[in-house]
Amino acid sequence: MNIRRRSRWLSALILAGVLMLNALAATAQEKISNYDEQGDPANVNKLELERPYKAWALIGVFFVGCLALTFKSSKRTHLD
Repeated sequence: MNIRRRSRWLSALILAGVLMLNALAATAQEKISNYDEQGDPANVNKLELERPYKAWALIGVFFVGCLALTFKSSKRTHLD
C-alpha cells in the first residue's frame, strides 16, 4: 500500500515538474515587436505567388493511371 502511494506521488511530482518547465519556457520568450504595420514579420521576405497547375495536372495523370491499372482486365476467367 505504501509503495503505491509513493509511486502516485512521484508520478504527480514528475507531471507537475514537466508542466512547470513548459510554463517557464513559454514565459521566457522575448516579446520583441518585429512586426510592421500590417502585422507581418519585418525580417521575412515574402515568396512569389505561384499557381499549382503543374502539380495538380501531374496528380490527375497519376490518379487516372492508378484507376486504369486498377480496372485493367486480368484476361483470366473462372473456366481456367
